[in-house]
Amino acid sequence: MRLMCLLLMSSSTLLAAGCGHDCSTTDGGQPDLAALPPVDMTAPALVDMTSPPPPDMVGNVFNTGPNSTTGRMYAAYVTLADGRVLITGGWAKEKTGALASAEIFDPRTEKFTATGDMTAPRVQHSATLLLDGRVLIVGGGNDTNDQLGSAELFDPASGKFTATGTLQHEREIHTASLLANGTVLIAGGYATSDKGTIIAADSRVLQSAEIFSPSAGTFTQIANLAAPRELHTATTLLDGRILLAGGHTISNGDQLTAELFDPTKQTFTATGSMSNARKRHTATLLINGKVLVAGGSSDAVATASAELFDPSTGKWTATGSLAAAREIHTATTLADNRVLLVAGHSDTGGFLTSSEIYDATRGTFSAAGSLKTGRELHVAVRLPNGEILVADGDDGTDVLSSAEIYTP
Repeated sequence: MRLMCLLLMSSSTLLAAGCGHDCSTTDGGQPDLAALPPVDMTAPALVDMTSPPPPDMVGNVFNTGPNSTTGRMYAAYVTLADGRVLITGGWAKEKTGALASAEIFDPRTEKFTATGDMTAPRVQHSATLLLDGRVLIVGGGNDTNDQLGSAELFDPASGKFTATGTLQHEREIHTASLLANGTVLIAGGYATSDKGTIIAADSRVLQSAEIFSPSAGTFTQIANLAAPRELHTATTLLDGRILLAGGHTISNGDQLTAELFDPTKQTFTATGSMSNARKRHTATLLINGKVLVAGGSSDAVATASAELFDPSTGKWTATGSLAAAREIHTATTLADNRVLLVAGHSDTGGFLTSSEIYDATRGTFSAAGSLKTGRELHVAVRLPNGEILVADGDDGTDVLSSAEIYTP
Protein backbone atom coordinates (compact mmCIF):
# COMPACT_ATOMS: atom_id res chain seq x y z
CA MET A 1 0.00 0.00 0.00
CA ARG A 2 1.26 3.46 -0.81
CA LEU A 3 0.17 6.29 1.45
CA MET A 4 -1.29 8.83 -0.97
CA CYS A 5 -4.14 11.24 -0.65
CA LEU A 6 -7.69 10.26 -1.59
CA LEU A 7 -9.81 13.25 -2.21
CA LEU A 8 -13.68 12.48 -2.37
CA MET A 9 -14.70 15.20 -3.01
CA SER A 10 -15.74 16.55 -1.98
CA SER A 11 -15.43 15.72 -2.04
CA SER A 12 -15.45 13.37 -3.69
CA THR A 13 -15.65 11.56 -2.36
CA LEU A 14 -15.77 11.53 -2.43
CA LEU A 15 -17.60 13.15 -1.19
CA ALA A 16 -16.50 12.31 -0.04
CA ALA A 17 -15.26 10.88 0.74
CA GLY A 18 -15.64 12.02 -1.06
CA CYS A 19 -15.47 10.96 -0.68
CA GLY A 20 -16.71 14.32 -0.02
CA HIS A 21 -16.19 12.61 0.53
CA ASP A 22 -20.48 17.62 3.00
CA CYS A 23 -24.65 17.44 3.43
CA SER A 24 -27.04 16.54 0.87
CA THR A 25 -24.44 14.80 -1.25
CA THR A 26 -23.89 14.29 -4.92
CA ASP A 27 -20.64 12.31 -4.92
CA GLY A 28 -20.01 10.89 -1.49
CA GLY A 29 -19.25 14.08 0.35
CA GLN A 30 -19.88 17.09 -1.90
CA PRO A 31 -22.91 19.35 -1.29
CA ASP A 32 -25.91 19.52 -3.56
CA LEU A 33 -25.25 23.09 -4.62
CA ALA A 34 -28.43 23.23 -6.68
CA ALA A 35 -30.37 23.10 -3.41
CA LEU A 36 -28.63 26.15 -1.94
CA PRO A 37 -30.42 29.52 -2.06
CA PRO A 38 -29.12 32.02 -4.62
CA VAL A 39 -27.09 35.00 -3.43
CA ASP A 40 -27.92 38.49 -4.68
CA MET A 41 -24.46 39.66 -5.68
CA THR A 42 -25.87 42.97 -7.02
CA ALA A 43 -26.98 44.22 -3.61
CA PRO A 44 -24.43 46.38 -1.78
CA ALA A 45 -22.94 44.90 1.38
CA LEU A 46 -23.72 46.99 4.46
CA VAL A 47 -21.14 47.06 7.23
CA ASP A 48 -21.87 48.61 10.63
CA MET A 49 -18.59 50.42 11.32
CA THR A 50 -19.70 51.21 14.88
CA SER A 51 -19.48 47.54 15.80
CA PRO A 52 -16.34 45.38 16.01
CA PRO A 53 -15.41 44.00 12.59
CA PRO A 54 -16.48 40.43 11.88
CA PRO A 55 -13.79 37.77 12.37
CA ASP A 56 -13.02 37.35 8.66
CA MET A 57 -12.15 41.07 8.40
CA VAL A 58 -9.37 40.70 10.95
CA GLY A 59 -8.18 37.27 9.79
CA ASN A 60 -9.19 35.52 13.02
CA VAL A 61 -11.73 33.03 11.69
CA PHE A 62 -10.38 29.68 12.90
CA ASN A 63 -11.18 28.83 16.50
CA THR A 64 -9.89 25.84 18.41
CA GLY A 65 -12.37 22.96 18.40
CA PRO A 66 -12.58 19.72 20.37
CA ASN A 67 -10.07 16.93 19.86
CA SER A 68 -11.20 13.87 17.96
CA THR A 69 -11.16 10.53 19.78
CA THR A 70 -8.32 9.24 17.59
CA GLY A 71 -5.80 11.17 15.51
CA ARG A 72 -5.97 10.00 11.90
CA MET A 73 -4.97 10.93 8.35
CA TYR A 74 -6.07 9.38 5.01
CA ALA A 75 -9.49 8.93 6.64
CA ALA A 76 -12.80 8.96 4.76
CA TYR A 77 -15.68 11.10 5.95
CA VAL A 78 -19.26 11.89 5.04
CA THR A 79 -22.04 14.07 6.43
CA LEU A 80 -24.99 12.02 7.64
CA ALA A 81 -28.61 12.91 6.90
CA ASP A 82 -29.02 14.43 10.37
CA GLY A 83 -26.02 16.75 9.99
CA ARG A 84 -23.53 14.73 12.03
CA VAL A 85 -20.18 13.84 10.47
CA LEU A 86 -18.94 10.25 10.26
CA ILE A 87 -15.14 9.82 10.09
CA THR A 88 -13.82 6.33 9.36
CA GLY A 89 -10.51 4.51 9.35
CA GLY A 90 -7.33 6.19 8.20
CA TRP A 91 -3.75 5.94 9.30
CA ALA A 92 -2.78 6.57 12.92
CA LYS A 93 0.96 6.12 13.45
CA GLU A 94 3.62 3.72 12.30
CA LYS A 95 3.15 1.65 15.46
CA THR A 96 -0.59 1.30 15.07
CA GLY A 97 -1.07 1.64 11.31
CA ALA A 98 -4.44 1.44 9.60
CA LEU A 99 -7.51 1.95 11.77
CA ALA A 100 -10.81 0.10 11.96
CA SER A 101 -12.22 2.67 14.36
CA ALA A 102 -14.79 5.31 13.49
CA GLU A 103 -16.18 8.36 15.23
CA ILE A 104 -18.96 10.88 14.85
CA PHE A 105 -18.81 14.66 15.26
CA ASP A 106 -22.09 16.12 16.48
CA PRO A 107 -22.35 19.83 15.59
CA ARG A 108 -25.02 20.35 18.24
CA THR A 109 -22.69 19.39 21.07
CA GLU A 110 -19.43 20.10 19.19
CA LYS A 111 -18.04 16.79 20.40
CA PHE A 112 -16.50 13.71 18.82
CA THR A 113 -17.81 10.34 20.02
CA ALA A 114 -16.54 6.89 19.09
CA THR A 115 -18.99 4.65 17.26
CA GLY A 116 -18.80 1.00 16.22
CA ASP A 117 -15.64 -0.28 14.51
CA MET A 118 -15.55 -1.19 10.84
CA THR A 119 -15.25 -4.87 9.91
CA ALA A 120 -11.68 -4.23 8.70
CA PRO A 121 -8.96 -1.58 9.13
CA ARG A 122 -8.92 0.71 6.08
CA VAL A 123 -6.90 3.61 4.73
CA GLN A 124 -7.47 5.53 1.47
CA HIS A 125 -10.94 4.02 1.16
CA SER A 126 -14.19 5.78 0.22
CA ALA A 127 -17.34 6.64 2.16
CA THR A 128 -20.60 7.49 0.37
CA LEU A 129 -23.96 8.52 1.82
CA LEU A 130 -26.75 6.42 0.30
CA LEU A 131 -30.29 7.62 -0.34
CA ASP A 132 -31.60 5.58 2.60
CA GLY A 133 -29.21 7.28 5.05
CA ARG A 134 -26.73 4.42 5.36
CA VAL A 135 -23.06 4.88 4.40
CA LEU A 136 -21.19 2.66 1.96
CA ILE A 137 -17.52 2.03 2.82
CA VAL A 138 -15.46 0.61 -0.06
CA GLY A 139 -11.97 -0.85 -0.47
CA GLY A 140 -8.84 0.85 0.80
CA GLY A 141 -5.53 -0.57 1.97
CA ASN A 142 -4.33 -2.31 5.12
CA ASP A 143 -1.11 -2.78 7.10
CA THR A 144 0.23 -5.59 4.92
CA ASN A 145 0.44 -3.52 1.71
CA ASP A 146 -2.68 -5.17 0.34
CA GLN A 147 -5.68 -3.51 -1.22
CA LEU A 148 -9.10 -4.59 -0.01
CA GLY A 149 -11.96 -5.96 -2.08
CA SER A 150 -14.39 -5.86 0.81
CA ALA A 151 -17.12 -3.30 1.48
CA GLU A 152 -19.44 -2.56 4.38
CA LEU A 153 -22.45 -0.49 5.36
CA PHE A 154 -22.80 1.85 8.35
CA ASP A 155 -26.24 2.22 9.92
CA PRO A 156 -26.53 5.58 11.78
CA ALA A 157 -29.48 4.26 13.78
CA SER A 158 -27.48 1.45 15.37
CA GLY A 159 -23.97 2.89 15.02
CA LYS A 160 -22.80 -0.43 13.57
CA PHE A 161 -20.99 -1.57 10.43
CA THR A 162 -21.98 -4.75 8.59
CA ALA A 163 -20.29 -6.43 5.64
CA THR A 164 -21.87 -6.19 2.20
CA GLY A 165 -20.92 -7.41 -1.31
CA THR A 166 -17.35 -7.83 -2.57
CA LEU A 167 -15.76 -5.63 -5.21
CA GLN A 168 -14.98 -7.12 -8.60
CA HIS A 169 -11.49 -5.63 -8.26
CA GLU A 170 -9.57 -4.75 -5.11
CA ARG A 171 -8.61 -1.08 -4.99
CA GLU A 172 -7.59 1.99 -3.00
CA ILE A 173 -7.21 5.70 -3.93
CA HIS A 174 -10.33 5.32 -6.08
CA THR A 175 -13.40 7.57 -6.28
CA ALA A 176 -16.98 6.77 -5.30
CA SER A 177 -19.94 8.76 -6.64
CA LEU A 178 -23.63 8.48 -5.74
CA LEU A 179 -25.81 8.33 -8.85
CA ALA A 180 -29.37 9.66 -9.13
CA ASN A 181 -30.88 6.15 -9.05
CA GLY A 182 -29.22 5.42 -5.70
CA THR A 183 -26.41 3.21 -7.00
CA VAL A 184 -22.73 4.11 -6.53
CA LEU A 185 -20.02 4.38 -9.19
CA ILE A 186 -16.58 3.11 -8.10
CA ALA A 187 -13.85 4.23 -10.52
CA GLY A 188 -10.10 3.77 -10.93
CA GLY A 189 -7.64 3.52 -8.07
CA TYR A 190 -4.57 1.44 -7.39
CA ALA A 191 -3.85 -2.23 -6.66
CA THR A 192 -0.77 -4.43 -6.48
CA SER A 193 -2.76 -7.65 -6.76
CA ASP A 194 -6.28 -8.74 -7.56
CA LYS A 195 -7.79 -11.77 -5.81
CA GLY A 196 -4.34 -13.26 -5.29
CA THR A 197 -2.93 -12.51 -8.76
CA ILE A 198 -0.02 -10.04 -8.85
CA ILE A 199 -0.64 -7.11 -11.21
CA ALA A 200 2.20 -5.99 -13.47
CA ALA A 201 3.78 -2.76 -12.21
CA ASP A 202 2.72 -0.68 -15.23
CA SER A 203 -0.90 -1.81 -14.83
CA ARG A 204 -1.38 -1.16 -11.13
CA VAL A 205 -3.23 2.08 -11.74
CA LEU A 206 -6.70 0.81 -12.57
CA GLN A 207 -8.91 1.56 -15.55
CA SER A 208 -11.79 -0.56 -14.32
CA ALA A 209 -15.09 0.67 -12.87
CA GLU A 210 -18.03 -0.96 -11.14
CA ILE A 211 -21.47 -0.13 -9.80
CA PHE A 212 -22.78 -0.95 -6.31
CA SER A 213 -26.50 -1.69 -5.95
CA PRO A 214 -27.73 -1.05 -2.37
CA SER A 215 -30.88 -3.10 -2.95
CA ALA A 216 -28.93 -6.19 -4.08
CA GLY A 217 -25.78 -5.54 -2.04
CA THR A 218 -23.62 -6.40 -5.06
CA PHE A 219 -20.93 -4.84 -7.26
CA THR A 220 -21.17 -5.19 -11.04
CA GLN A 221 -18.33 -4.43 -13.42
CA ILE A 222 -19.10 -1.93 -16.20
CA ALA A 223 -17.17 -0.43 -19.13
CA ASN A 224 -13.63 0.76 -18.46
CA LEU A 225 -12.62 4.38 -17.99
CA ALA A 226 -11.19 6.17 -21.02
CA ALA A 227 -7.84 6.14 -19.16
CA PRO A 228 -6.48 4.55 -15.97
CA ARG A 229 -6.43 6.94 -12.99
CA GLU A 230 -5.47 7.21 -9.34
CA LEU A 231 -5.38 10.36 -7.17
CA HIS A 232 -8.00 11.87 -9.49
CA THR A 233 -11.25 13.64 -8.67
CA ALA A 234 -14.85 12.71 -9.49
CA THR A 235 -17.50 15.44 -9.47
CA THR A 236 -21.22 15.01 -10.05
CA LEU A 237 -22.52 17.61 -12.52
CA LEU A 238 -25.97 19.20 -12.39
CA ASP A 239 -27.18 16.91 -15.19
CA GLY A 240 -26.11 13.78 -13.30
CA ARG A 241 -22.98 12.99 -15.31
CA ILE A 242 -19.69 12.48 -13.47
CA LEU A 243 -16.54 14.42 -14.38
CA LEU A 244 -13.30 12.52 -13.71
CA ALA A 245 -10.26 14.76 -13.94
CA GLY A 246 -6.49 14.43 -13.70
CA GLY A 247 -4.74 11.93 -11.51
CA HIS A 248 -1.72 9.74 -12.13
CA THR A 249 -0.71 6.69 -14.14
CA ILE A 250 2.43 4.57 -13.93
CA SER A 251 3.29 4.80 -17.64
CA ASN A 252 2.24 8.39 -18.41
CA GLY A 253 2.77 10.16 -15.10
CA ASP A 254 0.50 12.97 -13.94
CA GLN A 255 -2.56 13.53 -16.12
CA LEU A 256 -4.21 16.55 -17.70
CA THR A 257 -6.93 14.48 -19.35
CA ALA A 258 -10.56 14.32 -18.23
CA GLU A 259 -13.59 12.20 -19.05
CA LEU A 260 -17.33 12.07 -18.46
CA PHE A 261 -19.40 9.16 -17.14
CA ASP A 262 -22.93 8.89 -18.55
CA PRO A 263 -25.07 7.07 -15.95
CA THR A 264 -27.74 6.22 -18.54
CA LYS A 265 -25.35 4.47 -20.92
CA GLN A 266 -22.88 3.52 -18.16
CA THR A 267 -19.99 4.56 -20.38
CA PHE A 268 -16.97 6.87 -20.09
CA THR A 269 -16.09 9.34 -22.84
CA ALA A 270 -13.04 11.57 -23.09
CA THR A 271 -13.71 15.31 -22.84
CA GLY A 272 -11.49 18.40 -23.05
CA SER A 273 -8.13 18.25 -21.29
CA MET A 274 -6.98 20.61 -18.57
CA SER A 275 -4.22 23.08 -19.32
CA ASN A 276 -2.15 21.68 -16.46
CA ALA A 277 -1.51 18.08 -15.47
CA ARG A 278 -2.33 17.57 -11.81
CA LYS A 279 -3.00 15.09 -9.05
CA ARG A 280 -3.91 15.55 -5.37
CA HIS A 281 -6.03 18.55 -6.42
CA THR A 282 -9.59 19.47 -5.49
CA ALA A 283 -12.66 19.69 -7.75
CA THR A 284 -15.75 21.60 -6.64
CA LEU A 285 -19.13 22.00 -8.33
CA LEU A 286 -20.10 25.69 -8.49
CA ILE A 287 -23.61 27.11 -8.38
CA ASN A 288 -23.40 27.97 -12.09
CA GLY A 289 -22.77 24.32 -12.98
CA LYS A 290 -19.10 24.71 -13.78
CA VAL A 291 -16.39 22.79 -11.92
CA LEU A 292 -13.48 24.51 -10.19
CA VAL A 293 -10.27 22.48 -10.20
CA ALA A 294 -7.65 24.01 -7.92
CA GLY A 295 -4.08 23.32 -6.89
CA GLY A 296 -2.59 19.87 -6.77
CA SER A 297 0.83 18.85 -8.02
CA SER A 298 2.59 17.82 -11.19
CA ASP A 299 6.01 16.15 -11.27
CA ALA A 300 6.04 16.43 -7.46
CA VAL A 301 5.74 20.24 -7.54
CA ALA A 302 2.68 21.92 -6.00
CA THR A 303 0.83 24.41 -8.19
CA ALA A 304 -1.16 27.58 -7.59
CA SER A 305 -3.04 27.27 -10.88
CA ALA A 306 -6.79 26.77 -11.14
CA GLU A 307 -9.19 26.23 -14.02
CA LEU A 308 -12.89 25.85 -14.76
CA PHE A 309 -14.67 23.07 -16.65
CA ASP A 310 -17.80 24.05 -18.56
CA PRO A 311 -20.07 21.00 -19.09
CA SER A 312 -21.93 22.76 -21.92
CA THR A 313 -18.79 23.00 -24.06
CA GLY A 314 -16.54 20.33 -22.59
CA LYS A 315 -13.76 22.89 -22.36
CA TRP A 316 -11.47 24.19 -19.63
CA THR A 317 -10.55 27.84 -19.07
CA ALA A 318 -8.03 29.35 -16.67
CA THR A 319 -9.30 31.28 -13.68
CA GLY A 320 -7.47 33.25 -10.99
CA SER A 321 -4.39 31.76 -9.33
CA LEU A 322 -4.41 30.59 -5.74
CA ALA A 323 -2.77 32.84 -3.16
CA ALA A 324 -0.45 29.91 -2.39
CA ALA A 325 0.56 26.79 -4.26
CA ARG A 326 -0.95 23.80 -2.45
CA GLU A 327 -1.71 20.09 -2.78
CA ILE A 328 -3.43 17.58 -0.49
CA HIS A 329 -5.66 20.42 0.70
CA THR A 330 -9.45 20.58 1.03
CA ALA A 331 -12.07 22.65 -0.78
CA THR A 332 -15.46 23.21 0.86
CA THR A 333 -18.42 25.19 -0.44
CA LEU A 334 -19.63 27.92 1.91
CA ALA A 335 -23.30 28.78 2.38
CA ASP A 336 -22.89 31.85 0.13
CA ASN A 337 -21.50 29.61 -2.66
CA ARG A 338 -17.90 30.75 -2.35
CA VAL A 339 -15.29 28.00 -1.94
CA LEU A 340 -12.93 27.75 1.04
CA LEU A 341 -9.55 26.10 0.41
CA VAL A 342 -7.75 25.03 3.56
CA ALA A 343 -4.15 24.09 4.38
CA GLY A 344 -2.35 21.31 2.47
CA HIS A 345 1.31 21.20 1.51
CA SER A 346 3.60 23.28 -0.67
CA ASP A 347 7.22 22.94 -1.72
CA THR A 348 8.20 26.27 -0.18
CA GLY A 349 5.72 26.60 2.69
CA GLY A 350 5.70 23.04 3.95
CA PHE A 351 2.58 22.14 5.94
CA LEU A 352 0.34 25.13 5.39
CA THR A 353 -1.70 27.05 7.94
CA SER A 354 -3.16 29.37 5.33
CA SER A 355 -6.63 29.31 3.79
CA GLU A 356 -8.20 31.21 0.92
CA ILE A 357 -11.59 31.81 -0.66
CA TYR A 358 -12.56 31.53 -4.32
CA ASP A 359 -15.24 33.95 -5.51
CA ALA A 360 -16.80 32.61 -8.71
CA THR A 361 -18.40 35.96 -9.58
CA ARG A 362 -14.97 37.58 -9.76
CA GLY A 363 -12.88 34.55 -10.65
CA THR A 364 -10.42 35.37 -7.89
CA PHE A 365 -8.83 33.82 -4.82
CA SER A 366 -8.26 35.91 -1.70
CA ALA A 367 -6.48 35.05 1.52
CA ALA A 368 -8.69 34.08 4.47
CA GLY A 369 -7.78 33.26 8.07
CA SER A 370 -4.95 31.03 9.23
CA LEU A 371 -5.20 27.75 11.08
CA LYS A 372 -3.42 27.43 14.38
CA THR A 373 -1.83 24.19 13.17
CA GLY A 374 -0.58 23.50 9.65
CA ARG A 375 -1.90 20.22 8.25
CA GLU A 376 -2.49 18.05 5.20
CA LEU A 377 -4.59 14.91 4.66
CA HIS A 378 -7.22 16.40 6.96
CA VAL A 379 -11.02 16.50 7.03
CA ALA A 380 -13.00 19.64 6.13
CA VAL A 381 -16.79 19.65 6.04
CA ARG A 382 -19.53 22.29 6.18
CA LEU A 383 -21.79 22.01 9.22
CA PRO A 384 -25.53 22.80 9.21
CA ASN A 385 -24.91 26.26 10.71
CA GLY A 386 -22.50 27.20 7.90
CA GLU A 387 -19.30 26.76 9.90
CA ILE A 388 -16.51 24.53 8.58
CA LEU A 389 -15.05 21.75 10.69
CA VAL A 390 -11.34 21.12 10.00
CA ALA A 391 -10.00 18.07 11.81
CA ASP A 392 -7.15 15.57 12.03
CA GLY A 393 -4.44 15.21 9.36
CA ASP A 394 -0.67 15.36 9.51
CA ASP A 395 1.56 18.29 10.49
CA GLY A 396 4.84 16.72 9.40
CA THR A 397 5.80 15.49 12.85
CA ASP A 398 2.73 13.65 14.06
CA VAL A 399 -0.78 12.52 13.18
CA LEU A 400 -3.18 15.14 14.53
CA SER A 401 -6.28 14.71 16.67
CA SER A 402 -6.92 18.45 16.90
CA ALA A 403 -9.81 20.26 15.28
CA GLU A 404 -10.53 23.87 14.36
CA ILE A 405 -13.78 25.52 13.34
CA TYR A 406 -13.98 28.22 10.66
CA THR A 407 -16.74 30.80 11.06
CA PRO A 408 -17.55 32.74 7.86
